[in-house]
Amino acid sequence: MKSNFYGNRKSLIAVCFWSIFLFGNRIVCTAANHNEGEFVWYNGKQAITYSVSKSVSPVVTIALDMFTGDMKQVTGVLPQKTHTGNTAIKIVQLDKNRSALKELLKQDVPVDSLMSKKDAFFIKVTESSNKKQLLVVGSDGRGTAYGILELSRLAGVSPWVWWGDVTPIKKNQLTLPADYTTFQNPSVEYRGIFLNDEDWSLQPWSWKNFEPSDTKGRKNGKGVFVLWGFLFLCSYLLLPDMRPL
Repeated sequence: MKSNFYGNRKSLIAVCFWSIFLFGNRIVCTAANHNEGEFVWYNGKQAITYSVSKSVSPVVTIALDMFTGDMKQVTGVLPQKTHTGNTAIKIVQLDKNRSALKELLKQDVPVDSLMSKKDAFFIKVTESSNKKQLLVVGSDGRGTAYGILELSRLAGVSPWVWWGDVTPIKKNQLTLPADYTTFQNPSVEYRGIFLNDEDWSLQPWSWKNFEPSDTKGRKNGKGVFVLWGFLFLCSYLLLPDMRPL
């Protein structure tokens, strides 16, 4: 990696940090209780399996693509989507699947709390007929997407996997406590970042080092949005300095 400003991505990151603290806040997490026993959601032999509720927002599909890519890096095996109930992970977008309310209530999902909040998600290890499953329930599209990407974080994937070349550590097994549960929702409703003076920093670096065929840096802009918008800030706005990316 070049040592000059345009070639050093760490220098570029510093340009954006002030925006993060002004425009965004990290989501609040409820700590999990740790009792004996654990849930194995990757056993080192078979691909992670997951199911998704029939109706979801486009952002959920994007998050699933990111998640499956993350798990491929961690486990070496691409997760498999199935349509049966016997999967390691079950994902539900609540606002588009109200028919699942009764079942979720039986599993002690705080449905009322979820429905009253924007961009919230709930994750819990559930058990039925002696079979454990990791349940991810989002209040809406973004909440479901954030819940899916929380699984990437739990698997050890860093937000810097793309921008900072932080390669995830390979793992032979992924586990959670058998009573794991977390409810998370943003403490700031409108969340995003503002890129200041990308004309002299981010954009020149992009077309000189990353995508010389595109002076507007669209591929790089997508990567920035994924990093700051989804994995790091759980936000949804990316504001360039008066110019389109």
